[in-house]
Amino acid sequence: MGVRGLSSSAARDRKTRCSRPSCPGRRRAVHAPRGPQAFYAQCLKLHFTLFIPHVVGLYELAVACEELLGWDLQKATGLLQGLSNASTASTDDLAAFARRAGQRTATRELLESRTPDLLKRLDDIDPPAAKELRQYLQFWGLRPIGPEAGCPTVADQPHLVADLIADLLNDDGPRDVSTARAALVEEARTRLTGTARQRFDAALAYAERVYPLREDNVLFTDQLPTGLLRRVALEAGRRLVSLGLLGRAEEAVMLAADELGEALRTRLDVRRIVSRRKAEHAWVRANPGPMAYGPAPGKAPDLRGLPAPARRINRALLWMMEHELTAPPEATGNAIVGIGVSSGVYRGRVRVIRTADQLHTLRPGEVLVCPTTSAAWTIVFRRAGAIVADTGSVLSHTAIVAREFALPAVVAAANATSGLMDGEEVTVDGSRGVVERFLDARARTTR
Repeated sequence: MGVRGLSSSAARDRKTRCSRPSCPGRRRAVHAPRGPQAFYAQCLKLHFTLFIPHVVGLYELAVACEELLGWDLQKATGLLQGLSNASTASTDDLAAFARRAGQRTATRELLESRTPDLLKRLDDIDPPAAKELRQYLQFWGLRPIGPEAGCPTVADQPHLVADLIADLLNDDGPRDVSTARAALVEEARTRLTGTARQRFDAALAYAERVYPLREDNVLFTDQLPTGLLRRVALEAGRRLVSLGLLGRAEEAVMLAADELGEALRTRLDVRRIVSRRKAEHAWVRANPGPMAYGPAPGKAPDLRGLPAPARRINRALLWMMEHELTAPPEATGNAIVGIGVSSGVYRGRVRVIRTADQLHTLRPGEVLVCPTTSAAWTIVFRRAGAIVADTGSVLSHTAIVAREFALPAVVAAANATSGLMDGEEVTVDGSRGVVERFLDARARTTR
């Protein structure tokens, strides 16, 4: 789409909970450049700058764990589970709202109704609760449920928000992962002494510091700026609709920023352009192409000629790319095989979610099967019993968030969305990377 996702940045101390009042991004003013393209460029630069220390920290911890302890990457990442608070913050904040607002009987009955006009009705019976929900949506509601500004935001999905609040009224809170993490750290330290222990402690300390940057980075340098960009596009769209130059305000996202500006200045009718772009977009979605193009990656380049800091960064980036491009093992028998990225075993019914507008169909306890996930999808993760994705790696967003929610997860299961059906019963083994199907299972396509 023409109006693409943006990126802007803020990093916080890993012990600080990432929610609106406490984010250090509010402590230092960042003067945004004029114009959406300049804003995008600044955000993009911040995004990829912050990505590097995250990768370096993971790489050095993984290498230390492999060389000193014989641990694989999945076990090494368990040392960081529970530190990426931004992964669960949107759900935690919504659950906290549901608990507080639900203490009043009339308000609880309204929240249980799952009505999409929840805000309007809260204004009538509980103005303080309505104000709190608006504050939540002002921040978290900016996140697009997809990879770009053309996708609807959380705030654009009132039926989904109302449905999730009703679920969270009886929520027991996030699953505790701190005990497992502490036990794993203790296991490692008990086995190491002397310089080996010092090397492990140093790698772990740095990784603990930079690990939260991945999800913080996505939130502050991608999701929130993208939501702001969408608001700009919708306002331009509303003006074009009022001039009779566009059919619907939401169609403005099919135009590039300069096209929107030109249409407003010159009163250009853009309906034909939008119609063509919508058709192109529909074709691409119907014909996504192969999972990868070109030959397999060749041998990694020799980095010995680089200065030490450059060698450190490039080793980490090449390691990351190797994991991102590694093909999963081939499936055998009736199982779907991928890469296990979050340990645990779960048995449940499948719900295939191919696009963001299907998220509301996920029911509590179902296995979420999808091509991939974007950051805003985490708002429904508390509903899921396990995650299976067509794409991804141990280092991917899906993997990080699944670990933070303590959900068994398998990624890089390339045929999952095409091979599994709604209602089919499966067992997801997030340790082995296997999704077992049951031959006598009956797909239930309706609920």
